[in-house]
Amino acid sequence: MSDTALSVLTEIRDALQQLVAASKSAPAKPQKPPPMVAWPGERTVAPDSELDGKYGDPVIKTAPRDWNGPFRSGQAMSESEPELLELVAERCDYFAQKNDRERQVTDQGVPKSKYDRSKAAKARGWAARIRKGYKPAVASMTDDVPSWVGSDDPF
Repeated sequence: MSDTALSVLTEIRDALQQLVAASKSAPAKPQKPPPMVAWPGERTVAPDSELDGKYGDPVIKTAPRDWNGPFRSGQAMSESEPELLELVAERCDYFAQKNDRERQVTDQGVPKSKYDRSKAAKARGWAARIRKGYKPAVASMTDDVPSWVGSDDPF
């Protein structure tokens, strides 16, 4: 071998020895913990008892991007079409998985995905209930009328 080839090989050997020494002295990277996904494929449906509860009929603030039907911001799930509710449930499932991957929690330390999955279950529950023939209760006009209205005495 020529002297130039031998010197090049010697330089390569020295560089490799330096890299090996540096890699042994470098601190190991901490491993990222696995995502908090508890039930990645679960598609729950809220029972009627939950839908009839205080927080069982949440409002839908924005329509899913694939929805082309009628929608007004702030409409309750009980007033929505089943197809819209299925899209809402899919969107909530997506955000639950995303929040699990990113390990997002509330200020109280509760995983945000818990609330996304709850809303998805309620959307599926309302979709099933509406498909079975549920009609939202219509408030009568006399429910909000004060007792003094309609009396003969003006004062």
